[in-house]
Amino acid sequence: MAESQNSTGSHKPKRGSNNSNIEDIVSSVLNKLVPVIVASVAEAVNQATKHAFEENHKRELAKEEKFQRLSLLSHYNYDKLEQYSRRETIRVAGIKGEVGDNEDKLIDELIDIGNAIDVQIKKEDISVAHRVGKPGGDKARPVLFKFISRRSKDKLMQSRKKLKDNPLYKGKIYLNDDLTPLRARLLAYAANGKIHCNLANGKHVILESPIMYKL
Repeated sequence: MAESQNSTGSHKPKRGSNNSNIEDIVSSVLNKLVPVIVASVAEAVNQATKHAFEENHKRELAKEEKFQRLSLLSHYNYDKLEQYSRRETIRVAGIKGEVGDNEDKLIDELIDIGNAIDVQIKKEDISVAHRVGKPGGDKARPVLFKFISRRSKDKLMQSRKKLKDNPLYKGKIYLNDDLTPLRARLLAYAANGKIHCNLANGKHVILESPIMYKL
C-alpha cells in the first residue's frame, strides 16, 4: 500500500535546490561587485600614489629652493668680503700711454689728477698701481690704484666731481671704486641705488638687499 500524502497533498521542499539558488544569487552579486570594488580600490591607490608623489615633489622643490638660497646667500656674503678687501682701491679709466708703463709713471699720473682737483697725493700714499684687463684693445686699459690709507682714497673720491670743471680731464678721466664683478654687473642695471626687475609673471620688484637671492 502506497505511503499516504499530507492533507494538502504538497511535497516537502528539497534543501539542495534552495542552497543552489542562494549560491547563484551570491555568485551573481559578487560578479557585479568585484569589478566595482577592484576599480574603487585601484582609484584609491592611484589617488594616494599621486598625492604622495606630489607631496614628495613639493618637498624636493623646497629643498632645492632652500639650497639655491643658501648657495646664493653664501656667494653674496663672499662677495661682501671681497668688496671689503677692495675698500682702499680705486679704478681709473682714461689714463693713456700703455707703452712703457711702470708703477712710478702711473702714480705720477694720479698725482697730477689729484692736483687738478685740489687733492694732494704722495707716492708713499699708493702701494700698488697697475693696469687691469686684456691688453691689445682700442682703448687704454683702466688702472688700479691701491692706497695705503682709506682716508687718502676717500679724499680723492669725494673731490672727483671737480674733474667735470677741468678742461684737461673733463670727459676723459673717470675715478670709480674698484667693484667686484657681481657689483659691477648690478651697478650697470641700477637706478637710484636699487635694482629694478620685471619678472616673467609680469610682477615688478625692486631689490635693495640680499633678499634678491630669495627670488
